[in-house]
Amino acid sequence: MMKEDPLSTMELRVLFISILKTTYEFQIEHGELEGSHLLAVLLDQSLDLALAKVSNGESLRDWEILQDIHQPLIDLHTKILGKKMIMNMMPAKIKHRSRNSNSNDRVIDSALCVMAAHERAQIAFAAELQDADSELADVAKIVIGESEIQYNLAQNSLKAFDKQVLEGAISNKFCRILLNLGIGHIEEMVALGMMKETEAEPLIEEIEEHLYEINENNDHASFREESGGSDVIEEGTSDVIEEGASYDIGNNAANKPGVDA
Repeated sequence: MMKEDPLSTMELRVLFISILKTTYEFQIEHGELEGSHLLAVLLDQSLDLALAKVSNGESLRDWEILQDIHQPLIDLHTKILGKKMIMNMMPAKIKHRSRNSNSNDRVIDSALCVMAAHERAQIAFAAELQDADSELADVAKIVIGESEIQYNLAQNSLKAFDKQVLEGAISNKFCRILLNLGIGHIEEMVALGMMKETEAEPLIEEIEEHLYEINENNDHASFREESGGSDVIEEGTSDVIEEGASYDIGNNAANKPGVDA
């Protein structure tokens, strides 16, 4: 029987992207990412575009692609917020959400999601190839290295933010995770017949109000940063960013996985 050819670098990149997709699904299921949120759509789209590029022999560049498609939307959002006439025409709830979806929050949240996704994907990728021979392991290290580059780019993007804004965004993300998990748990109880919809609705509405309050706090913190209320940090930045890298509950971010030969 002829020995099968080892998987190519391109095929391993495709495998890694498929794992990244599952990690974003994990984030949605565990309240770390809202499935209906624009960011979830953009993250999925960035992987589709990354898949097209690696299929043509290019390296893994999902974070860079995300920035390419994200930045124009941030710029458009900023322009809309600057048009008082447009904002005055918006319904109150939509206006509230628009004000709180500021560019700082979007960039920080996207970086945290990408960093967590790559950490989980590296662990799963290494487990998938743990019995690989040395030739395949060497190819896998190339893909892991490309993933590390995307992780580092996302991490470095956080260094531009004021320490107070960054700490607040990470803290608020924890709160949003817990509140979203609460909504999911209530919806599951309704689906199992353990709670009536009439009982669930006021509870969900109360949780959503808390989510709005968290966003409001985000908006105030970002306003202070944008208005020059505090200096961009130099010392102490790495500690905050490392905290952001390990925000996901139950994941040891300190142990960065690799593929052994």
